[in-house]
Amino acid sequence: MTLLGVKDRYLKRLRDNGLLGYSHHGDKYWYTQADIDRFLSQCHYAPFGP
Repeated sequence: MTLLGVKDRYLKRLRDNGLLGYSHHGDKYWYTQADIDRFLSQCHYAPFGP
């Protein structure tokens, strides 16, 4: 959440929609750096303007 600057409900939405890979162990969700990098490369756009 800190790395992406989002709330836990938004992470759940990303998981549910298959946009962000994760591992689930008990009541914890784990995200690898590769999963985060893949998500950012697919869903992040450079800002418009000079």
